[in-house]
Amino acid sequence: MDGDSISSDDIDYFKTITRKEISSNYKLKKDVHNGECTVIQTPIGNKYWLKLFSTDIEPGKIEMEYKLQLKAAKISVAPYLYWMSLQEKIIIGENVPIKLLKQLKRKKLKKVPFDIQIQLYSLCARLVSIGVYHNNGAIQNIRMKTNIVLGENRKPTEPFPRIYISGYGLAQKSSKNMNMKKTLFDFALNFGHYKLRSQGLYQMHNEYIVNGLNAK
Repeated sequence: MDGDSISSDDIDYFKTITRKEISSNYKLKKDVHNGECTVIQTPIGNKYWLKLFSTDIEPGKIEMEYKLQLKAAKISVAPYLYWMSLQEKIIIGENVPIKLLKQLKRKKLKKVPFDIQIQLYSLCARLVSIGVYHNNGAIQNIRMKTNIVLGENRKPTEPFPRIYISGYGLAQKSSKNMNMKKTLFDFALNFGHYKLRSQGLYQMHNEYIVNGLNAK
């Protein structure tokens, strides 16, 4: 399976990749559910994110994760996916390399930029609109293509980075608004765990619960 806007040479390369080659040639990180991940480089120099699933995982679970993340990617919530091999138990997608958490810590920020809090609320709402329950509010899943810019006062300033929600290993189909009730709250809670303030996110969540749910 492949996506649009990607070199046919890269797709041909994906078809040749084996589990043994991945394990031998790349450093794998255990920061994804049901497997490990890395960044691969194709012969023509393009870089992609790759997830290597556990050998005992059922193919149906791989398909489900792939389909739900791709569905989210098509509305610009998640990084795009380009390839899935049930035989090798891998999926390959867009490399969105920067973790929000690392950026906040590296720049010694104590508050999540409000623009990013608004984006996160919006992304969770979009997931509700397509029936995808992310089900994993770990802030390690919030990724960016560009860094946070600091102004002269060392406060975040425009242009703010565009964020994406990755990590669909626990995702489920759902017609309910669980992302707004639970995933969004988990993100806010986990920011607090790392001593990062996100009061706006709490307020947006609370207003949604009061005005969005009780009004129905």
